[in-house]
Amino acid sequence: MFARRGRSRTSLLLLVALGALTPFMVALAPDREARAAISVAIEVHGGATSQLNCQWHPAFGACGTGAGSALDWANARGSNVYLRTRSFRSDGTWSIGTGTIVNRSGSTGCYRIDVDIVDDFAFSKGSLIYLHTQTWTPGWSVTIHGSPSGYWQQWVVGFTSDHIEEQQRGCTTTGPHLHQAASSAWTPAYSRYQVPGSYPGYLNPGQWQHRQSWQW
Repeated sequence: MFARRGRSRTSLLLLVALGALTPFMVALAPDREARAAISVAIEVHGGATSQLNCQWHPAFGACGTGAGSALDWANARGSNVYLRTRSFRSDGTWSIGTGTIVNRSGSTGCYRIDVDIVDDFAFSKGSLIYLHTQTWTPGWSVTIHGSPSGYWQQWVVGFTSDHIEEQQRGCTTTGPHLHQAASSAWTPAYSRYQVPGSYPGYLNPGQWQHRQSWQW
């Protein structure tokens, strides 16, 4: 009799415990929508005028010295240099990352700033490189947004250097311009911008210079 009563009490306690745990089990159960991958992409456009001075060449090399991730865009001394992005996010219009201006100019040589990109989870997405460029705002960060149809943004990140001053610093440059490149995490649009000339549609959708995509 006592054994049967003990088993009943044990069963009752188990039922109570399971009932208490049920809300937590439901909360922890994976939701199908929450598990769906979010597709993200950033497309970076030319950061100066629409006049291309030199087609693809090395990120840290002169025009005509081989292939690479850099393009030379015409820009007058002291003119604005822009970070221009059209960014995508499959689940709506939200932030996707941050770009931070970093002054990477040495005491000699060419002036250089980078915009270091990290996503919303603080994973590095490499750097966008702007040579012959100085900045008033090192350390300044901007929030990059994406949307399903593409979210356009542009920020002034610096200005084109005086090429005479750069030459005096030991930089090989023949005139004021923006040399725009990117780290290896970014894909250059080698099918475009293959010859110097005017590209009036360079800010249009699909006319990016560098692109990177990923999923969360």
